[in-house]
Formats: sequence, structure tokens, C-alpha cells
Amino acid sequence: MKWTPRLMNYRHAFHAGNFADVHKHAVLAWILTFLRQKPAPIRVIDTHAGQGRYDLFSRDACRSGEWREGIGLVWKLRAQRLAPHEFLAPYLNVVSEFNPGGELRVYPGSPLICATLLRPQDRLIACELEPRAAIMLAAALRGERRAKVVAIDGWTALGAYVPPKERRGLVLVDPPLKTRTNSIACRTGWLPPIANGRAEFTWRGTRSRSRNSRMRWYGKCAGLQVRSCCEVS
Repeated sequence: MKWTPRLMNYRHAFHAGNFADVHKHAVLAWILTFLRQKPAPIRVIDTHAGQGRYDLFSRDACRSGEWREGIGLVWKLRAQRLAPHEFLAPYLNVVSEFNPGGELRVYPGSPLICATLLRPQDRLIACELEPRAAIMLAAALRGERRAKVVAIDGWTALGAYVPPKERRGLVLVDPPLKTRTNSIACRTGWLPPIANGRAEFTWRGTRSRSRNSRMRWYGKCAGLQVRSCCEVS
């Protein structure tokens, strides 16, 4: 199947750190922690990486305020020692590294979470097609020798970089679902094999029909009462 790249008017800064990001990134951090148990190197491919770093006090983030019911809520529960520690610990430890003073202001996107959790022998390929976001991503990962930023369509990158030479790794697929191409690709689960250490993390977020309806946390996050609904496949 051939995928046609298409630039989109999508700014993740409006949604950075919201409920869906917390759920997605908590699972991502847990998977990477699990993969690090073996000494063999791993390759992480982030097909739609975004700009990498987000200021929660920026105009875009303040305009939506979605992070307040996402990382804002979890951060508050963490301070009160009420957050589910075992599952969220790897994720919250990464967020803490970007907020050393204890005040929550910076939110790391998936490529920065991956780069923080990778070992010296591991590698990250972060793909971002939108020009402005790609420039910001390169700046966020500047000096990180284990990471490579590629201004390429994520679906094209899969054919180019999979399977990786390490033959072991993780592919994170989280595209904006505003185009038919991205939506079809996620629904069909189109991914080439990684070989011996195949790991696929396809994220699909869904919104509640009513703004007033309760969103749901799944699994070990179920104890957090916030508004949202999502799936991880």
C-alpha cells in the first residue's frame, strides 16, 4: 500500500500534557523500561514525533488548558503521594527531570521521553514532516548523539528504517488523525516487521460524545478520575 505524505495544520502544543498524552507516555515509558532489561541494543522509531518539548505556560497551552486535567492532575496527585506509583514511576521520573525545581512548566513529548530512557547503546529516529515542528524537534534533541531527527513522512520512514539493524526495538505510531491516510493506516495496523524484537505501539485516541461525560482511564490508571477516553492497541 502506498501512502501519500500530506502536511497538516495541526499544533500539538494545544494538547500537550493532556489526558491522552499522560496515558500514551506512561505506557511508552513502561515499555522502554521493560525493553531495557536485556543488554542488547534497541532502536526506537517515532513516526510522528512533533516538536519534542512544550511550554505549559505558552499561549497555545494556556488557551486550551487541557494539560490541567492531564499531567497537571497527575502531578498534583504525585505531590500528595496518591498517584499509582509502580506504573507511572518511569514516566513521572522523566517529567521530573525537565522540571527540576518541582514546579510543572515543561512537558516532554515522546521523542524526549525516549531519549531520556535510552541507554548508551540504544538509538532513536524521530520523524517529523511539518517544517516548524521539525526545526523545534532538532533544537530539543541537539547534542543528543543517540537520536537522529529526520524531516520525513512517518509512513515513508517505516519502509526506510524498518527492520532496524539492531533487529530489536519499538515503533511508536501516533499520527494526527485528521487525514484519511493516517486514519486508515492506524485502523488497518499497517506496520512492517521489526524481526526478532518486534514491538508496536499504535496510539488511538477518541473523544467523548459529550464534554460533560466522564472520560475513562484503563488498567492501573483507573484510579485517576478525569475526563477522557482512549485506547491503546
